[in-house]
Amino acid sequence: MNIDAKIAPAGRAALHCDALFARPATREDGLERFAALGDALAPLFAAKLDPLFAAGAWEPCVTACELTGSEALADRIGPVAGNFLLPVGDAGGRLFASFSLPPIAARLARMFGGDPAGEGAALGNRVPGSVVMLLRRLERALTEALGECLDEAVMRAGDAARFETDLAKLGSFPPRTKAALLAFRFTASEGAPIELLIACRKSVLVRLLAHFQPVGVAAQRGVPQFIDPAMGAIPLPLRVQLAELKLSAQRLMSLRPGQVLPISAPRSVPLMVHGQRLATGSIGEQDDRIALQIERVLMTGNAA
Repeated sequence: MNIDAKIAPAGRAALHCDALFARPATREDGLERFAALGDALAPLFAAKLDPLFAAGAWEPCVTACELTGSEALADRIGPVAGNFLLPVGDAGGRLFASFSLPPIAARLARMFGGDPAGEGAALGNRVPGSVVMLLRRLERALTEALGECLDEAVMRAGDAARFETDLAKLGSFPPRTKAALLAFRFTASEGAPIELLIACRKSVLVRLLAHFQPVGVAAQRGVPQFIDPAMGAIPLPLRVQLAELKLSAQRLMSLRPGQVLPISAPRSVPLMVHGQRLATGSIGEQDDRIALQIERVLMTGNAA
């Protein structure tokens, strides 16, 4: 089976710092589930840092999950940072991610025999091209890790992330808006830790979390742990969900034969039964037919 895809390595368990929350998470504002998304994302992204830096294993730490204002978020990020709007689709817009630049520049200098302390402190408004290239590799790794946490239907594989070192140029958080914020620290045996902030507007938090299922909950919503042998031969309609798109009602009513609707093919697609996602896999080819290679099974009681 010819599949051009990589199966993600198993992540290490995320480690919580002592001061986990800046304020208590509540069901009303969704921060409890947003924190669970951070728990799931941290080890997946940490595993993807290994091939990017010659630093050995990375330990993830979720240092904060809080609701903050756009002004406070801007003060925390500073005038120059590795800011991205990530291509996460129908979650009501894109997720914002920001990498602190001095630790990344210092690690890059260490990798090429430079002075880590000098490189980390010398960054001004003009970011070197080598740092930008590394930032873009970090963004791709982060997007892939998010794709393993969220429903693949929201991942826009064909879109590129927007990048700016100036937060204001992204226009992602207008004045006086509220943002749900996750703060991460990834530490290796040598060098400064990599610091990452992920945020989204409070108004889109619920829609984002509709595409995330914490560990243990997805299994409860799937098939039962035990199926009676008498029911084992019952055929079930399985659906491989290749893509989703949204159209306005006006454009939908004006569709005509010959029109082309562009769609983005995701890296992995869900396998559904009666609206429940049972597994995810990659699209490939086998015996001149389109085939699905299973990457992850979400139902309980499986033999894999």
